[in-house]
Amino acid sequence: MFFTSFYRKTAIMISPERGIIRSGEIIKESIRFYIKYMLAALLVIIVILTLSNLFNIELKNATSTKGLEGAALNAKILRITLIGPILEEIIFRIWLSFRREHIAVFAFLLTYVLLNKLLPHEHSVSICSYQSVFFEYPIIKVISSTVVACSIFLIKEDTIRFLAKRFGRTLIILSVLTFALVHLTNVSCEWYVYPLVLCMCLPQLILGISLTNIRLNIGYWAALIFHCAVNTLAAIPSIIKVLSTIN
Repeated sequence: MFFTSFYRKTAIMISPERGIIRSGEIIKESIRFYIKYMLAALLVIIVILTLSNLFNIELKNATSTKGLEGAALNAKILRITLIGPILEEIIFRIWLSFRREHIAVFAFLLTYVLLNKLLPHEHSVSICSYQSVFFEYPIIKVISSTVVACSIFLIKEDTIRFLAKRFGRTLIILSVLTFALVHLTNVSCEWYVYPLVLCMCLPQLILGISLTNIRLNIGYWAALIFHCAVNTLAAIPSIIKVLSTIN
C-alpha cells in the first residue's frame, strides 16, 4: 500500500501535462510529499547504518563537514547551501521547460562539468577564497562549452517540441533517477556494498521528485529556492558551528 501510494503520487507530480495549478498548492504538495516520504527514507538509512556498524562496513560520507574548520568549513557550507543547488538545478531541471535557451544553458554547464572530469588536474585555483579544480583551464572549458551551447540553436523549435511531446516524460523520469544516483559519489565504500548503498540515495530521489514538481509547475527559480532551503536546513548544525566561532 505504501509503495503503491508513493508510485501513484510520483507519477502525478512528475507529469508534464497536469494543467494549470496554483503555485501555493504545488508548494504545499511538494512539502507534504517530501516530509512524508523522507521520514520513511530516514528509517531505511538508519537500518543500513546500523547494519554497517554491526558488520564493520565502513561508509564514508563525502559531504560531511565533520572535522572541518575555518575557511574549509565555510567553503563546504557554501557548496551545500548555494553552489551545489545552482549547479544541480541547471543540469537536472532547467531544461525541463524544453526551451532552446534553457537547453543551451544546460548544455554549456554539462559540457564544462564533463571537461572538468576529463581534463587532468594539476592544482586548485582560488576565486574569492574558494579553491577548486573547477576553475582550471577556464579558456578551454568556456570556449568548448560555448560551442556546444550555441549548437543547440541550430535545432529547430518544431523538432524540440516534437521530441518533448514524444519523449518528455521519459526524459523527466531519467532526470529524477540520475539526480538521485549521482549522489552515490557522496558515499565511499567497497564495491560489493553499493547495492545496499543505493538505498542511501532515497533522500535525493524524494527531493528530486519534489523539485521536479515545482520546476514543471512554477519554474526554475522556485525549484532553486526550495533546493537551497532544504540543503540549508540539513546544514544547520554546521552553520551554527560557524556562527559560534564568530561570536
